[in-house]
Amino acid sequence: MKTRQLLLQIVAAAGLALAAAPVRGQSVSEPPTVFYGKVLGTGSAQPFLVTDGELAWTIQRHDGTAVTLRTRLFALGEGLYSYRLEVPHSAIALGLPSDPGGVPMPPTPEVNVHASVTVDGQRATLLGPAPSAFTAEQILRTATHRLDLGLDREAADSDGDGIADWWEDAHGLDKQDAADAARDANGDGITALAAYLRGLDPARDARVPAVLTTELVVYPAGTTAILPDTTDIDTPPEQIVYTLTGLPAGGTLSLRQANPDPAHPDRVLVPGAQFTHADVLRGRLVFDHDGSGKPPGALAFAVHDGD
Repeated sequence: MKTRQLLLQIVAAAGLALAAAPVRGQSVSEPPTVFYGKVLGTGSAQPFLVTDGELAWTIQRHDGTAVTLRTRLFALGEGLYSYRLEVPHSAIALGLPSDPGGVPMPPTPEVNVHASVTVDGQRATLLGPAPSAFTAEQILRTATHRLDLGLDREAADSDGDGIADWWEDAHGLDKQDAADAARDANGDGITALAAYLRGLDPARDARVPAVLTTELVVYPAGTTAILPDTTDIDTPPEQIVYTLTGLPAGGTLSLRQANPDPAHPDRVLVPGAQFTHADVLRGRLVFDHDGSGKPPGALAFAVHDGD
């Protein structure tokens, strides 16, 4: 039996405390709202992290005023993210003007729209589940939002072999040698090019089950389908079996339509419970977030194919 262990991180939006900003001029300054996230190049077979360029973010304020904020992309969080952008705020107070270059922080909720985002002048797209707007309110001061972006940009391919340079660097190939695209490192029948196109590790035997997903984003106070991408080239989905070894916090993991009782058809899963990759592909595995501020943490399971 071939078995793989996986610790799968589940991420939900959470607020982070930030230090208060000093008073500026005649307005009462407030701590900034922080946007952070990945910028993913999506023009090649595999998405890749973009960590260089100028980010320009235009917000249409509640009053209709457009404010554009700028920052440079950089490798953030040990290379996991691409940017961090602070949205300046000033409190709305009697007789004091708000900062024209920021977003007012009112005592009651005001919705501000993400009007446009560009990287080096190229339009970027907010990736789901990122919302198209955010709310500013004094009770929400120090809010932090993860907002991932998609950029229709192709990765560099110096030798023209169909494999991106960043992937060749990551897996020990020569980005100046097109011949290595046809290499099969372990005799499993998967060439380096095929491994790149599928998102596999060319050094691993593709006949052993491997979970390619490392992160899932769940909707706060909502239900999210859990869809780990698992590959095993010689096993059908019905024979790829997951065994739960650890559960995330802040909600429940369930298998839909698992009980014969029509009044309670879904089964809440506990450590030791099993399901198949066919269940995953049918969207039967779901996580219900309880709406608490508790970080969901990680989902852990072992995967085997019965061989």
